[in-house]
Amino acid sequence: MRASWLGAVVLVLAIVAACSASAAPSTEGWALAVRSEGNVVAVSVVIDNAAELAGYNGMLQKEWRDISLANGAVIKQVLISVDPDPIINLAFNVQAGHATTTFVITSGLLIFPAILGEATATAGITVTDGDEQGGAVGGAIANGLFPGGKFYEARYNSPGFATFAYLVSGPVIVPAYGTIAVGETVPPWQFVGNIYDMQSEFQFDLTPFDLASGTSSFRVREIPEPGGFLAVLTGVGGTMFVLRRRRS
Repeated sequence: MRASWLGAVVLVLAIVAACSASAAPSTEGWALAVRSEGNVVAVSVVIDNAAELAGYNGMLQKEWRDISLANGAVIKQVLISVDPDPIINLAFNVQAGHATTTFVITSGLLIFPAILGEATATAGITVTDGDEQGGAVGGAIANGLFPGGKFYEARYNSPGFATFAYLVSGPVIVPAYGTIAVGETVPPWQFVGNIYDMQSEFQFDLTPFDLASGTSSFRVREIPEPGGFLAVLTGVGGTMFVLRRRRS
């Protein structure tokens, strides 16, 4: 009896290991769509295999670097990492062009089977004086363009979208030769209800030739149903009872 029980355990562990070792979905087709019109720069991550991600459990990421634009702006870095569990992490590093530049930086849309969910989000912005105007006329200013002067939005349920949170208040005003970092967090966990996709976005203006970088994380988890908890507790109780009977 003991041998057969151990054999069953080994079989289950082998199945779990085989599932865990399955190949991760490819990020090769992920692209960075960049549109520059005048002094407005829109950057969007395109995830070409969203349906395939829905069946995977693990973190995937991709990075793009050093994209120079006609207006003098530079996208130094965009980094996205996603886990269909689900999590979206979005980070960037940019420099404004010859005039005050508007940046819109959007993550790909992460799609997953609908769940009753709760969420948390955090974001931060760092602004640095990057031009050659020192003294009284120098410095840098970044203004968030979401309601309330916020820099970041965590949203869900396309195409209409509901906003989970606007984060990081502006303006960020930096003295000559200086750097200022600001951030904001929604404490875990806040109820969102039925949710089936999610996305992150930064929007802000930045004074000429100055630098800005940002990081963010938007996380969702399923709220277990009361019946699920009961089933788990019942299963654990039954297992303990069987083990005790076998030992006696």
